[in-house]
Amino acid sequence: MPGETEEDVLATLELFDRLKGSVVFYVPLLFVPLEEAILRSAVRSSLERMSELHWEFLLGCWDRNLRTWAEDINAIVRLASFFALPYMRHIHGAGITRSLVRFIGLPLVKPARSASWKKCEPDYCAQKGRTTLERYLQ
Repeated sequence: MPGETEEDVLATLELFDRLKGSVVFYVPLLFVPLEEAILRSAVRSSLERMSELHWEFLLGCWDRNLRTWAEDINAIVRLASFFALPYMRHIHGAGITRSLVRFIGLPLVKPARSASWKKCEPDYCAQKGRTTLERYLQ
């Protein structure tokens, strides 16, 4: 949304965590201004301008959708995502990498040339009992 801050996205992620266990099909949408709407002059959202938190939410929605509605193709989608990772990083930038690696189910490890990722420690990589916000902020 126009004027959306990182705090707004964090609040969305917190709501997303509270909805865990609900039988819901999540459909995250990018903001598109309508010609006759009050926000018609606002800047349109795009995948290129998405932050890591936006990717975390978007891929978190797809993760829950797969687990709830398409468990039979879950492994296929994650395998395809693994092979698409270099392409997705090239097209959408580095901001998608952490969320896509987590979506695929791979451990987050610290790359040799970057100090921005956490080392994969058992308490960091474990999904049980941790909210999306807690995993992201660590």
